[in-house]
Amino acid sequence: MLYDIATRALVITLKAPAGEGKTTTEVQAMTGIPIRTINSIYRRAIQRGFNPT
Repeated sequence: MLYDIATRALVITLKAPAGEGKTTTEVQAMTGIPIRTINSIYRRAIQRGFNPT
């Protein structure tokens, strides 16, 4: 399933240590997005230059 940019931004913000710093499991519980997808969204953001600090 594809997620819109706002949803992807939410996942990145929640997982980033400088933001909320939630675990993948916590993000999954809050959003209902599968863990594998959350990890993929976050990994892609880092590959594209996102600095999580």
